[in-house]
Amino acid sequence: MSYYDIRITVDGRTAVLPSDTDRIVFINNVHNVWEDDGSPLTPDDMTALLECYGRDLLKDISERDIRPSVCFVDGEDMNYGSSVLFSKDGRPHIRREGGLLRAEDDIDVRETLNCNNGRKKMKITVINGTQKHGVTYRLKEIFLEPFRNSAEITEFYLPKDCPDFCCGCTTCFLGDQHKCKDAEYVQKIEKAMFEADLLVFTSPAYVYHATGAMKAMLDHFGYRWMPHRPAKEMFGKRAVIITQCLGGGAGSTAKDIRDSLSWWGISYIKTISFKLMSEIHWEKIPEEKRAKMSAKLGKLSSRMLSVDYSVRPHTSIVVKGKFMVCRLLQKGLGKKNPEYTDFNYWKDMGWTEGVRPWKD
Repeated sequence: MSYYDIRITVDGRTAVLPSDTDRIVFINNVHNVWEDDGSPLTPDDMTALLECYGRDLLKDISERDIRPSVCFVDGEDMNYGSSVLFSKDGRPHIRREGGLLRAEDDIDVRETLNCNNGRKKMKITVINGTQKHGVTYRLKEIFLEPFRNSAEITEFYLPKDCPDFCCGCTTCFLGDQHKCKDAEYVQKIEKAMFEADLLVFTSPAYVYHATGAMKAMLDHFGYRWMPHRPAKEMFGKRAVIITQCLGGGAGSTAKDIRDSLSWWGISYIKTISFKLMSEIHWEKIPEEKRAKMSAKLGKLSSRMLSVDYSVRPHTSIVVKGKFMVCRLLQKGLGKKNPEYTDFNYWKDMGWTEGVRPWKD
């Protein structure tokens, strides 16, 4: 059986639990630790169990008498709370949020765990449509919280990290994107996106659309749309879009971003939007509404945590259709002008023949 270092959180503190059991491990931040038969563990048993959690957590537990709840169940149905982790045939799985866990609900998260078998650490690139630390920022932070200790997160804040507008000079389309007047910003963002397992885009709704800073950044990547020179890397990406509005516009804001992502070649795009319908300051939003938004974001975080990022996502028929239309376009343009930049890019990639960017 393979062994994995499974990260968990107990009372807000991160812990590591090596998984070497076929039984379910149930943790929900309450006050007791239980044996297989339901009887409480002794302090000595608990100390032995928690040795793998690390000295700092043990010290914190001993000082404040915190007792995480751990329950082992041999593959049977069980109600669970904040986190369920288990190993089956040597593969760890995770399932979060309230509900009923069944054996057939296995979710493989080998790539989302920090494993001791040499697997790479997950990378997330976040593009923030505003520098303001307001509601959108809070929503993004809630979504990212479960990833903080297990992923390498790179964030860009607009307009600071891409401050200038695209001037429409067409240098990127007709020549070389590295000669763009803003290449120092654009190429840094592109590199981070290429390296990421998960892309996160956030924007509040400004007059029913994404922020001007977000639109300006997306304009710089026009050369990566499929009619031009799409990057093969983007066909294997997963993305999350987080938007919020006071009353309306969250959907159209998400669409502004989703349009570019789809034309870049991304099929796996999850959108989560919120209507505040009250205050625009986080602290003044009713507590019940904040709790509901947090729960919704937590559910999406759990879903994205459960993904095996070593497996390329399915490419949708819509993205494939766009690609095939653009392929015909490039072949036609190549006949008229064999030196055309975009045509030669497609030809060099093998896409005018039988090669497809969604296949390894």
